[in-house]
Formats: sequence, C-alpha cells, structure tokens
Amino acid sequence: MVNATEAAVEAEKAVGAIGVYACKHDSSTYEIAFPEGDVYCCRFSTDDCKDNEEDPDSPECEEWYALDFKIVEIVKDGPNRDPRFEYIVLSRKHMPSAVTCDGEVVYQA
Repeated sequence: MVNATEAAVEAEKAVGAIGVYACKHDSSTYEIAFPEGDVYCCRFSTDDCKDNEEDPDSPECEEWYALDFKIVEIVKDGPNRDPRFEYIVLSRKHMPSAVTCDGEVVYQA
C-alpha cells in the first residue's frame, strides 16, 4: 500500500513528466480528462511553483510544481473547471486521470 507521502512524490514526478513533454510540444492541443468524467481540450501555457501562502519560515509552508493549460474547448464540463478562469491547473494536488496529445498518451493514472 502506498502512503500519502509516496503518493505525493509519485504525483509530483508525473506532473514533472507532463511538464517536460508539454515544453517540447507547447503548440500542441492536449485532451485532459479527470476521474469525475470531465474532459477539456487545452494548450499548454506555463509552469511554475505554487505555494500555500504561509510564511516561508513556517513549518506549514508548502510549495509544489504546477502546469497551466488554457482551455480551448470544453468536451464535457465538470467540477475540475473553475468557471471564473479559462485555465486548468495540474499539480500533485490536482491530478487528471489522463492526458493525451495528438493521440499519444502522455499520462494515464
């Protein structure tokens, strides 16, 4: 059985691998699917580190790697899209079930 720390490390590695692929194929269209059934066609926008806005010296401070994909088409809408924004953010805290690019599987949970 995988504990929470191991799962977070594996998710961080997966996001990193998606990011490497996306940087090499930045003008491609990606289909991003989530376990809840929602699916979005997107284009890679940017990657950066996010944090929980705690004091950097605090033990509660946490940072993680995130990828921003701009939505170009909503195939099936669902709870993973915030209607206030036109982006889907992938991170170890928000993992899709699958990412494909031009028919190639980039990530599969």
